[in-house]
Amino acid sequence: METKNIKKFIELIQDTDIVELNWEKDGVKIGFKRGSAPELSNLKTKESELWNKKAALSPEAIASDEKIGLRKEEKKPIDDKLRTIKAPIVGTFYRAPTADASFFVQEGSIIKKGQKICVIEAMRVMKEINATVSGKIVKILVDNGSHVEYGQDIFLVDTKVKKA
Repeated sequence: METKNIKKFIELIQDTDIVELNWEKDGVKIGFKRGSAPELSNLKTKESELWNKKAALSPEAIASDEKIGLRKEEKKPIDDKLRTIKAPIVGTFYRAPTADASFFVQEGSIIKKGQKICVIEAMRVMKEINATVSGKIVKILVDNGSHVEYGQDIFLVDTKVKKA
């Protein structure tokens, strides 16, 4: 196969959503597979589409949307001493660094701000998550191996308890 024909295949899939292309003719096989970079560009495209949709809304719709968001933020905690630790990224939540290791923390564990409490896997990279508050873990709000969203509550912590 000639180089110019290979370049034509690359050009064909370059600006599309095609991730993999396999072609065979007269015993000659050729395959193209795109890496993870298109996934990032697709995410950026989807994010910009969402911003564009919001920008296209009327000022009244945006104002009411922002008011709804403020009401959610202003929601008081169940108890003044209870705080949540939120997922800082989107991914898969794990309570231990590996499948055969013990959990970083359990319900009832006393934690310090900055202590490793879990990992979240995003795009095949394990990101260690540190506590944003000190206290006692009252409830683990996510099951091990579950998907979490950015900003989702993952731990409920009693900040008044500092020692065991």
